[in-house]
Amino acid sequence: MHFQWCASNLNKWLICLFTFPIGLIPLVFGAGFGFNTVLHWKGLLMTTFITICDTCKREDWDETKNDRTHGEELAELVEAQAQRRSVETRRVSCLMGCTHGCNIAIQAEGKLSYTLGRFEPNPEDAEAIVDYAELHAQSDSGQVPFKQWPQGVKGHFVTRIPPLPGGDKV
Repeated sequence: MHFQWCASNLNKWLICLFTFPIGLIPLVFGAGFGFNTVLHWKGLLMTTFITICDTCKREDWDETKNDRTHGEELAELVEAQAQRRSVETRRVSCLMGCTHGCNIAIQAEGKLSYTLGRFEPNPEDAEAIVDYAELHAQSDSGQVPFKQWPQGVKGHFVTRIPPLPGGDKV
C-alpha cells in the first residue's frame, strides 16, 4: 500500500487515496475520525504543533493577585480553540522569551518553525494563534503568505527557524 494524497475541509471529512495491488482505493473518514493529523501531498504525514509556554508571566503579573501564570491561562484558551481542528497543542515550561511573554511556537517536522510572543491570555489571541497554525499545517513549507495571516498574529513574530537539514521543503 502506498499513500497518494489526502484532502480535507478540516472539520467534516478527510478523503485519502491509497495505491493497493488491485488499484487506487479512496478511503473517506468522517467527522469522528479526528483531524489532529494533517496529511499532505508527497505521502508525508505531518502534524503542526502549537507549543505553549505555561510559565510565561506578562509584566503586569502579580503573585498576590494571580493564582496562575498568564501562560497557563493562554494554554487553556489555545487548547480549547484547537479542539476538533487540524493542529495539536502541547505545553512546555519556558520558551526563554521572558521579555515578550506570552510565548508560543508553531512547529512541524520538515517545515519552518516560528516563535511568537507578546500575546495576552484572551480568546481573541488564542483564536488567531490556532487560525495561523492551521494555515501553517496546510503549507508544504510552513511559510504562510502575509496576506493570509490572521490580524491577531501580525506584530507577534519573534523568530523564524529553518527546518533541520534533510528536509528539502524550503
